[in-house]
Amino acid sequence: MRAGSGESPSFIDTSARRALERVELVSAAGVALAGAGLALLFADRLAPFTVLILSSGLVIHAIAMFGKRRIEHRANLPRERWIDVLYWVCWLALGGLGLLVFTR
Repeated sequence: MRAGSGESPSFIDTSARRALERVELVSAAGVALAGAGLALLFADRLAPFTVLILSSGLVIHAIAMFGKRRIEHRANLPRERWIDVLYWVCWLALGGLGLLVFTR
């Protein structure tokens, strides 16, 4: 979009939206890897807080994921099928991790 083009700044075309979603996914993967690296670097110091850190991360991610989905639904934004698949795979993984943490 060019300045002064008269287009609404809130308008994002489908290809730009897809690109943003892919970049968000890659960014999240990078943060997860950096966090894992830091956890390994400080494993001995973080060990007593493992359940707290993991459960906090799971809850925060679930809230954000659910919130993003609601916003997209309310705005009637189109989604790719692979995004829907990732969404439900993520919920299954969160449930499995939650069971692992809390039944341990």
